[in-house]
Amino acid sequence: MEKFNFGNSITPVFTITGLHFWGHVEFFTGFALPSINLDKNFYSFSRSAGTGFKLFPLQIRERRLTPFFGSAVSSFSYQLDEAVKLKRLEFPILFDITYSSKHGLIEFGVNYYSANSDQYYVNKYEAVNLSTPPLAFSLDYKYFSDFTNGSYKNDLSGEPERKYEKLKKSCYIFLQLLILFVPSKLVLNNV
Repeated sequence: MEKFNFGNSITPVFTITGLHFWGHVEFFTGFALPSINLDKNFYSFSRSAGTGFKLFPLQIRERRLTPFFGSAVSSFSYQLDEAVKLKRLEFPILFDITYSSKHGLIEFGVNYYSANSDQYYVNKYEAVNLSTPPLAFSLDYKYFSDFTNGSYKNDLSGEPERKYEKLKKSCYIFLQLLILFVPSKLVLNNV
């Protein structure tokens, strides 16, 4: 079997992500859509988007470049012509830089795959060495949809404290009524 290079491909990904800990950590899960092969191939090769985390040493701020690193769990599959499909889990290390705009994040990154070689069976008896590219490059745009933004306005307005005081007063009244009525029922039961 002769050696050949993997062709280039583009894999669009739909990602659900969340920024936590004041813009220092991002948790994500991605769903890879069908790949677009830029070369004519006689094989199928794909890496899934994966699930993982990213750590930002500097807090993400609007109109600032912020580096990060992270890790993920993703899957890999390879199939040559009609041979068996090879599937395995991968644990890439992520190195990226993020730019935050008013409406979203733009990221450029490099994913490093340390386990990039395997035995691939082209038939029942013959295995060949398979080496996959150790690096994958990504360009992402993540649009902001903040579901917690309204709660910050309430926190600053003092609304939670007012609700707490109202709830505390209601509970106090309920306990007073309970104390008034429970002993009278107990006295009636003892008669």
